[in-house]
Amino acid sequence: MGDKRQKMDSEVKEYRERKKQTAISLVEAYSEGRLEGYVEPERSGTPKGDPVGFSRKKLRAVHLMVLHPQTLKLKDIAEIAGVSEGVIRVWRTQGQFIEAIKEFGSALAQFISAIIEAVVNIREIDIIKEDSGIGYITNGTLKILKSEQKHIDAIKGGFREEISKIIMIDDKSDIMKRIKAKFDNPISLSMELGGCLPFFNSFVTEPFAKWLKSAIDSHHGGYAGLIYPSFAEYTLKEASVYDEESLRKWEKRPETIEITKAFIEADIDMLANREAWEELGDGEMKKVAERLKEEIFRTIDILSQ
Repeated sequence: MGDKRQKMDSEVKEYRERKKQTAISLVEAYSEGRLEGYVEPERSGTPKGDPVGFSRKKLRAVHLMVLHPQTLKLKDIAEIAGVSEGVIRVWRTQGQFIEAIKEFGSALAQFISAIIEAVVNIREIDIIKEDSGIGYITNGTLKILKSEQKHIDAIKGGFREEISKIIMIDDKSDIMKRIKAKFDNPISLSMELGGCLPFFNSFVTEPFAKWLKSAIDSHHGGYAGLIYPSFAEYTLKEASVYDEESLRKWEKRPETIEITKAFIEADIDMLANREAWEELGDGEMKKVAERLKEEIFRTIDILSQ
């Protein structure tokens, strides 16, 4: 029993370290892109007392701060940025520095969400092309390829069902082309990114949670209506199960609670929707019900500890 527990602890440690390094690598790669071509401001010619702007080292520290304290300590950030820990401690009290972290965290969250949205759209496009080649209607929402938007009026006229919302899927986007060219299994990319979330602080997870809630609220029925709640479940559970303490900390973060609420609400709405039962069938809807039950009980258990 002891050997089995030791092996499990070792696997958990290795898993956590892999995800940690992935999160660090993601920040560093995104940071390099933002710093490319950046020219440091000069003091000469700037009136005394006016802010000069950030050096490359200071900007690098800004970018790394989205990993503090979940992943990197201040001394780690100082070492990577090439300054002393004391300098980092001074910088982190400055309003401009804090605002810069907030801006970078929001941009990184937008970058991650754009990739996940593109992955979902890739599958949506495949489904459309396997069917009509133009679009489909689900729960009063018309999902149509952007390249086929000229057919919107004809589609609306051909259905008795009232269309309350139109979602155009950009089937020519550059980000989808890059993902398809580089990854044989794009879904694995979105799962990898989801697994990184617990290693970021709220400067990244808060805007990401808002986007994910919006994505869940905007897509009812169809592939996206299933995959966004499933992705939320992954970020809430599989992505963060490396030990009970870390799981509780992740689950109790305000932004994570918002994801939980959106995920549960989406599943309840789906189960209450008669059209969803007709579209997906009893088997798939029973899976949704089971997933919802597990999530409610798991959430109650986590939040009560």
